[in-house]
Amino acid sequence: MEKGGILITKEVGTLQVWKENERTRNNTSGENRLFSKNIVKLENAVSKNCFSFNGHISADLAHEIKNPLTIIRGFIQLIKPDLEQLNKKEIGELLLNEIDRAKSLIEGCLQTSFTVNQKTEEVDLNEFLNEIILLFQVEASKRNISLTQTLTDKPSCPSTYINRNELKQVLINLIKNAMEAIEETKRETEGRISITASNKNDGSVTIQVSDNGKGMDERTAANLFEPFFTTKQDGTGLGLCISRRIINQYNGKLSVKSSYGEGTTFQINLPGSF
Repeated sequence: MEKGGILITKEVGTLQVWKENERTRNNTSGENRLFSKNIVKLENAVSKNCFSFNGHISADLAHEIKNPLTIIRGFIQLIKPDLEQLNKKEIGELLLNEIDRAKSLIEGCLQTSFTVNQKTEEVDLNEFLNEIILLFQVEASKRNISLTQTLTDKPSCPSTYINRNELKQVLINLIKNAMEAIEETKRETEGRISITASNKNDGSVTIQVSDNGKGMDERTAANLFEPFFTTKQDGTGLGLCISRRIINQYNGKLSVKSSYGEGTTFQINLPGSF
């Protein structure tokens, strides 16, 4: 088979299937299993090549769409003073917001379909999560939210090999979601977000982001990582989908547990560095 310029060949032996009796058929079961495995390997190779090909097509298409959007955005900014004189300032703001949302959707689609090999390094999760906490301290204080981190004592502090920027993108997304969930409860008491990192007995590491926000029902939790699924009025439905893709590419897992009215916990499992 030839796909996307790559020639894929596979030799498959001849199978003689005998129907005379059960004993003879059983003799070919091993060959059948080998044949099935070879077919699966071939399908995986073709699928991987098609995925790469589709990623390049998506990148080209995103580039071609974003260019005219950028030009349109520039012209809208140019005529904004005229709109203000006509008391139509809100129209200009609406158009700019919609263009920005369209560009965000395009970039999100691109991230879900095109994987770029990122540089990985060993990340000390105690140190890393402390950086994340510092990023959100001011915002959390403004929103009356307590943001806490549970550290693991050295020398057994958890660490993993991953791209720091990608992991930061995932954590920022989860914490922003937690803050929004807390605000939607319109609670008078202080909101709480806790972040923990720990080692597991199997050698993996776990990061948990828990909040005491509004929580979600089973249907919402089941669809949370689907592309374009969102409960937010201005959401794109791509943030958590992209976050799961990032974690998956490092042989990890991103999952969620939630109870409506009680809060939500996101859990990241990743291979440990030792």
